[in-house]
Amino acid sequence: MAGPQAVRVSLEAVTPLFLAGAEPRGTPELRAPAFRGALRYWFRAAAGGALGGNTQAVARAEREVFGAAAGSGSASAVIVRLHLRSSNPAPRAYKTEDFGSGLNGRNYLYWSMAPMGAPAKQYYLPRTAFACSLAPRPGVLAAGNRLEQAAAALWLLVQLGGVGSRSRRLGGSLSASEPVDAAGLAFALQGASAAEVADELRAGLRQVRAIFQRA
Repeated sequence: MAGPQAVRVSLEAVTPLFLAGAEPRGTPELRAPAFRGALRYWFRAAAGGALGGNTQAVARAEREVFGAAAGSGSASAVIVRLHLRSSNPAPRAYKTEDFGSGLNGRNYLYWSMAPMGAPAKQYYLPRTAFACSLAPRPGVLAAGNRLEQAAAALWLLVQLGGVGSRSRRLGGSLSASEPVDAAGLAFALQGASAAEVADELRAGLRQVRAIFQRA
């Protein structure tokens, strides 16, 4: 069965999206390298499970999809592009009072973004909308399966991860704002209860594993 020719997912930020630009605490920039790095992380997580923890096989699979700079070097088989909507509100500098007064859990999670001898970190607000597109690089052989693997990494990033600073503290969490199915994966979850969402995640994880096992 032929794989997808391209994948485009409409996304929006669920939590503050702290992305550094040319200046770490200057105007944030939504750039493909930040997403490519996050995709590599989730690619390794998926490939490591499917390939039995064989680190050499995981590194080879990652290199075939996202390229490598070391050694002989190779271009990415999958092109990652981001498209930010012009109607989004402007980024703002982080202030603890943006998320409630006094001490609270969110202030604890984002404490290092506040001004502490340096300007506050700027962020894209929740509900900032953009799109992430994945497309095979022209002329790359067997790009279809590699695109499926990249789509699987993107699904994991959207459902389980985040991008930017504090992404391991719930910063930069994302959701699919429109229904999209790619490589057998539903990006916009439809469950009305925790149990239904859990079922959708289990089904998606099984599909991710199947994609990597047939590589």
